[in-house]
Amino acid sequence: MTLHDAILIILKDRNHSMTTNEIAVEINKRKLYIKKDKSVITDFQIHGRTKNYPSIFRRNGTQVSLVRNENKEMHSKVRQIIDIAWESYKNKVASELLEPENEKMMQLQLAFMLQTLMPLFEFRQGETLSVLLEVPVTIDRSPNRRIIDIVILHFEKEIKTYFPIELKCFRKLTRGKTTKRGAGNLGMYDYWMDIENIEQYTTLENFGFGTHLMISDDDYYSKGKHAGDQVSVYSTNLYRQNVTGHLNAPIANRQGNIRLNGNYSMTTWEQKNQFYFIRQETKKL
Repeated sequence: MTLHDAILIILKDRNHSMTTNEIAVEINKRKLYIKKDKSVITDFQIHGRTKNYPSIFRRNGTQVSLVRNENKEMHSKVRQIIDIAWESYKNKVASELLEPENEKMMQLQLAFMLQTLMPLFEFRQGETLSVLLEVPVTIDRSPNRRIIDIVILHFEKEIKTYFPIELKCFRKLTRGKTTKRGAGNLGMYDYWMDIENIEQYTTLENFGFGTHLMISDDDYYSKGKHAGDQVSVYSTNLYRQNVTGHLNAPIANRQGNIRLNGNYSMTTWEQKNQFYFIRQETKKL
């Protein structure tokens, strides 16, 4: 067993950060690593070994933790923030306490709720969470320029991690509530284009998982039959499952060439009063 293997065992067993001295004492106590000259392991040796493996060990002064554990905790924290904000937002919209008339209004309302929650999840000195809007990125698609609706930024120990969120808000009537909007087929295409975009965001450096949030008071998106060679390709019907691979069918003025790496289901549509909600998450590719 190597010294860094012994350090890994100690940190996994404790499941929290430890000082270099605490790690050295524990290794000596359990005799996990014995030097050729039989002398004890020192905190200086723990310092040197953990410094040589930055992809495994996170250092903060004399504190040592596992990079994997910290990433897992950070992802869990961001997911909790999104969970709480989304659940609250759904209920407020369903009860008409909030009335998003378009995607821009949805963006501003959700961003406010997310930012309000963030101080509650900043647990350590130097850790900050913040909301960014309209974040430009370059991805491996044509055109390659994209603008992300919302980004949650986690900052700690000089490391920035970005969590992208794309939104869709499809209202049945126009702002004056006198005319039906229509163009639901294009809306479905744009939904899957958003999912493709989020998958691409997660391939970027320092990006974590991605989230897509959609609301609509038009049951065409969740309950429409979506028949036809073109429309069925981009269907968001609640019975649709295992959506993956190449979605290739030109529709109206859209190119019709979407490639999905993940596997998605529409069975999680949720109805609250006259509104329908669905959330998707894309993993880090």
